[in-house]
Amino acid sequence: MKNSLATIILCFLTSLGIAQGTITLNGGGTSQKNYYSEIDYESSDGTPVVKVIIGGKTYRFILDTGAPNVISKELLEKLPPANINRNGFKKEAVWDASDKVDSLNIITLSGIKLGNVVFDNIPTLVMNDQFLFDCYRFDGVIGSNMLRNSIIQISSKTRKLILTDQPEKLQLKNKPSDSLYLDYAQSTPSVFVNMMDIDTVDMPMVFDTGDRGFFSLALNHYKVLEKGQIFKVLGKSTGSTGVSAHGIERDTTLYNLRARELRLHGALFKNTSMLTTPAEESRIGAKLLNYGVVTLAYSTRKFYFEPFQSAVDLLIAPFPVMLGFKKDKVTIGTIWDEKLKDRISVGDSVLALDDQDISRFTLCDLVKATTIFDEKNEILLTLKNLEGKVNKIKIARQ
Repeated sequence: MKNSLATIILCFLTSLGIAQGTITLNGGGTSQKNYYSEIDYESSDGTPVVKVIIGGKTYRFILDTGAPNVISKELLEKLPPANINRNGFKKEAVWDASDKVDSLNIITLSGIKLGNVVFDNIPTLVMNDQFLFDCYRFDGVIGSNMLRNSIIQISSKTRKLILTDQPEKLQLKNKPSDSLYLDYAQSTPSVFVNMMDIDTVDMPMVFDTGDRGFFSLALNHYKVLEKGQIFKVLGKSTGSTGVSAHGIERDTTLYNLRARELRLHGALFKNTSMLTTPAEESRIGAKLLNYGVVTLAYSTRKFYFEPFQSAVDLLIAPFPVMLGFKKDKVTIGTIWDEKLKDRISVGDSVLALDDQDISRFTLCDLVKATTIFDEKNEILLTLKNLEGKVNKIKIARQ
């Protein structure tokens, strides 16, 4: 897993959740039986993007297992009235992956054709903010509430999703599996991950394909685990580095961590870096798909992971700062190295990275600049502080 200045500005793409015990979005489904569909997908930095047909027209939807179904306001205005039912729900408070909340309308959407399977009466959120839809040119989200009675397999090597209700078609009977836990509100799937250093712990983590990262640790989980020897703390900073469905994360206390060993369904990940997140749940993101085939058997509550190799060492030295975005400017989002804090500050504007001028970067430009500096070991930053003074500083992986 690469640790770049530019990769974590969009840690969480669209993951959304409603409060437990309020309402459930687990409604509707498909009347088809014995279905099996192979669906090509494109990758948005690891997150699967699929073609969905509604009302005879084709749209681009992200597959986000950490969210329910979502559409943009723009798509709502385009869809035929026969596909939409606005009755039965009121506005509901919805939290995004950075724990920010907004009130969203909920409709039920019918005639959603994914592959050769049609889903009807699916509770669907309507987003207020168009930013992510416009930036990534997608129209909606296929979420776990629609998939809760199906089995879905994702292979990054073939770039195919398999959607079925027949486990025998995937030859799952004799394959080892872990328990898959689905929440009441929207069937968000969770599995247990073993985290080990001197001490060891089994951690519940949401499997979230809308998270473009790998592993992230909820701040409330960190506060419990910090009493043991589970991971190494590489740095602590106040700031923000992420964008979620409701916008830029609020400033919070962040920790940069490294776990010596993570075990997921028999696969071993060594020296895994992770950040804390203000979200309530720890997460496994879409980067897991780089390392194996994932099968979510929602219908039988089973999780399957077939790794491409049994052990992977993810050790890489991190940069001592990470980028953020404030007031229409790229900024220093976090500073992990205490020795740098007398030379630069969180909130300083970033004018250039090496010889690349980024002073005119929009938020969309930045979140899509995911791998520009992955192969670099040092970078020259041109910064402007809050007093307007411009200075240059070279940073290197530590």
